[in-house]
Amino acid sequence: MEGQAGQGPAPYSKKAELLKERVRAKLEELGQVHLSALEIYRSLQKRRADLESQYRDLLAGRDKLKGFLREVENKMESILKDALDQMDIHFSQIFKELSGGEAHLHFTGSSILKGGWRWR
Repeated sequence: MEGQAGQGPAPYSKKAELLKERVRAKLEELGQVHLSALEIYRSLQKRRADLESQYRDLLAGRDKLKGFLREVENKMESILKDALDQMDIHFSQIFKELSGGEAHLHFTGSSILKGGWRWR
């Protein structure tokens, strides 16, 4: 653009040209734009949310399974203790009849399922 006749380009057009060059340089610095990047990003966000949801479901399932296993273990301990108590009664009776002495079965260890037993 030119200013008044014969005066050359108007000062604002020089500023605009400099600005245009700076913007062009910055665009070149950024490089090519991946046009589907936003769509890929949204897809990855959804995938991450789905995986996080599945992870939370797995943790909840694991906790339920651990609770169920504790219940089964407690029930097994109870049944085994009852059976071993009955064995102790019969063992003591038979031992007394055969030897005239006294003996009992005793559990060793902190848990009936993990420990053992011996007689005295």
